[in-house]
Amino acid sequence: MLNDIPKALSDLPQWVVVRGDSKIPLNVETGQAASSTNPQTWATFDTASFAVSRGVYDYCGFVFADNGYVGIDIDNGYGEDGLLSPLACDIIRACGSYTEKSRSGRGFHILLRGTLPFKGKNNLAGVEIY
Repeated sequence: MLNDIPKALSDLPQWVVVRGDSKIPLNVETGQAASSTNPQTWATFDTASFAVSRGVYDYCGFVFADNGYVGIDIDNGYGEDGLLSPLACDIIRACGSYTEKSRSGRGFHILLRGTLPFKGKNNLAGVEIY
């Protein structure tokens, strides 16, 4: 689904890669752990997505850098009936932005323009904001 990434995000050199089921972001050039605060360990989208398309890595990830983009991570986006949970539905509708299913298949990631009114992340009912 790399073709669905909005150009405004793919133009930013804030990309890392991941192998398998790991959640550890990696530097695409070195294969070592990437830092969420060190841009020298990030790559362009083209570099990261090319490495994924070649099978070197399994996924691309976007790094938030306090430059006008916010991410919302909904851990459990589905109810027991298999439909969107009311909380997930409300958040996705209110944001009206690029939304993708998480790698686990149980949640969602929403990326949108904005700034956080607080530092760090807020975990409320399985929702984290970066």
